[in-house]
Amino acid sequence: MTVLEARQIDKFFVNATTTQVLNQVSIEIKRGEFVSVVGKSGCGKSTLLYILSTMDTDYQGQLYLDGELITGKSATYLSQLRNEKNWICVSVSLPATRVYYIGKCDDSRAQTG
Repeated sequence: MTVLEARQIDKFFVNATTTQVLNQVSIEIKRGEFVSVVGKSGCGKSTLLYILSTMDTDYQGQLYLDGELITGKSATYLSQLRNEKNWICVSVSLPATRVYYIGKCDDSRAQTG
């Protein structure tokens, strides 16, 4: 069963110029799978994870959770969703890498980095 699916995700950063940081990224994660996102600095790993965690909603494409399209949902809905579901909740900065824990957030693990 697919629990998280991203289809054709495009992400742009717009300043004086427009920079495309994700181009047609698709990923399907099934229940029980362990997934690592690896790549060199600046390739879009954190950007993708922010989109998958529903913290960034300014993207093109579709994001599904348990088969439900959550792209375009309100900030209130997404906040409630993150509180109810097992979700990416912690990032710990380490030299040259980031580690993301997936699971229900609790005070003992709630750190930011």
